[in-house]
Amino acid sequence: MSCQYPLKYRKLIFTQYPCQLCVKMEEISLRPYQQEVVQAALRRENSIIWLPTGGGKTRAAVYVAKQHLETHPNAKVAVLVNKVHLVDQHYRKEFRPYLGSSVNMTPISGDSNEKDFFGCVVRDSSLVICTAQILENALINTEENKHVELTGNTCDLDRELSRKKGGDPMKICGFYI
Repeated sequence: MSCQYPLKYRKLIFTQYPCQLCVKMEEISLRPYQQEVVQAALRRENSIIWLPTGGGKTRAAVYVAKQHLETHPNAKVAVLVNKVHLVDQHYRKEFRPYLGSSVNMTPISGDSNEKDFFGCVVRDSSLVICTAQILENALINTEENKHVELTGNTCDLDRELSRKKGGDPMKICGFYI
């Protein structure tokens, strides 16, 4: 399947997230308790990282994603969050600093134009950070540029499991992962 991003969106992606090649990658260091809680995920077992607020769940997720992408050729990682502002926050403060330009990653939320060609972005990216609603919409949509299948993903990180509520789009994780 071949996707073409409209030129105006290619310019927008570059101006919104400039100089991705210039990003210097920081070293990820986990505390001993974080190292312990990521072990099942590193063995590719379904797992839940359950830590208190401020305990480093996001850092642990970044570590798992990095290890997965480094050890599995052509790997795909989807990071799901439940709030629009968390997409950009996770991208700028956690994933981009620790994964640098070595990973082709894209943040997508209802506020970004990339949602209009979500399927193409997912196919072209190694890691996508998105809201669960965007993913749910893409699973249902039949347009080639917007549709996505989870069958090719090798690692799905549901970042906000602890904040789920009834009727929330995050319920898709239970059906597809």
